[in-house]
Amino acid sequence: MFDPLLLVKEAVKKKMLSEEIFSLSVKRMKYIEEAIKKVEKATGVKYPLWYLAPYALIMRSSLGETAILYARNKPIISKDKMMFAVEFTLPLHLYASKDTLLAVVAHEFTHYIELARRINEFEILSSEISTTVFEASYRDVEEAVKPELIFGRYRSIVRLLKERFLDGLSDDALNNKTMKRWIEKGLPTVNISPEENVIRIPMKAILNLKLDEDLIRLLRRIRE
Repeated sequence: MFDPLLLVKEAVKKKMLSEEIFSLSVKRMKYIEEAIKKVEKATGVKYPLWYLAPYALIMRSSLGETAILYARNKPIISKDKMMFAVEFTLPLHLYASKDTLLAVVAHEFTHYIELARRINEFEILSSEISTTVFEASYRDVEEAVKPELIFGRYRSIVRLLKERFLDGLSDDALNNKTMKRWIEKGLPTVNISPEENVIRIPMKAILNLKLDEDLIRLLRRIRE
């Protein structure tokens, strides 16, 4: 069984994070696990593999604009095989309220479903980059299935998503805590550009992918 705290444990061993942060991470696992169970109950689909990243994630554009990202779909690809995965950053895990945490968990699920849908229906665009290798690109920040199509009668989740994701995640309290308790203290931070926040999947991995039956049923329901 995959340990979602694996990368956090490695960061602690390397002295990048303190034992105190690790202890708090373990203590708060119940909240993210609870959020994931709520999404699974609402949709009837198992949440994809997920893990905690031991850093803050900041997107910086060429125009100097910055934004803190708290989660992203980040499939794991190895030897022409792909596994869906969602990365949650540690600042989200440590500082988010239960409502915000649920909103982010559900929001990333909508991205996951859209990515799976496009792969399943071969709508994801491919571009030749050499004579033998193809890549498919997917912009996680732009693509998501409408919550109403996924969560159905669980209107509380739909309302929460609309409330917290007007134009990206809206949570000033979380942003302030992340800035003061993490970034300003010099804890691990990763900077990416908008161009880097694109999922690229080798075509062989797409062709080798087998979707779960419950996921396929949900995709059919969305299409209908």
